[in-house]
Amino acid sequence: GDVAVESLTHQTTGKENYGFAAKGHGRDGYLIVEAAFLLPWASLLILILVFLCSCLYQGCFLTQAAYVAAFRASRCPQRGEAYAESQLEEWMRGEVLRFGTEERRIRIGLLSVEVSLRRNTPLESMGIPALTASWEIWARDPVAYIRGLGQIAEGIGNGKEMGGNG
Repeated sequence: GDVAVESLTHQTTGKENYGFAAKGHGRDGYLIVEAAFLLPWASLLILILVFLCSCLYQGCFLTQAAYVAAFRASRCPQRGEAYAESQLEEWMRGEVLRFGTEERRIRIGLLSVEVSLRRNTPLESMGIPALTASWEIWARDPVAYIRGLGQIAEGIGNGKEMGGNG
């Protein structure tokens, strides 16, 4: 019966029938149903991976931009926040993929430079947190550091606030 039909089908078409009747239906229908279920899931998985990779890319880029701006500004803290902002803007021009604009906070103190960036994600309402990056780097200019210490000493008023005779 079935073995003879399968053997005959293989001899005439050159294809295996894999246990289905030689009526031409069966295996082809299963492939269509499998494709109808698997292809949308595979496409969705690929889209999710692309989104997660873009989040990773942007997080790495923001971290690097904050570090470079803080490092460059720490070498010349006397130039101020405008210099750090220009260094950050120069670095951000190279970004290829971006969810939106970021919130920037630059603080240049006597001893350190801090650059913080925060960027919202499209799915933040679903619980995916915003991308953040922050770097604080100590000032590298010893002359400005010593002058700053002198300004602190002058600001104290030569010991009057500290209980001196002054």
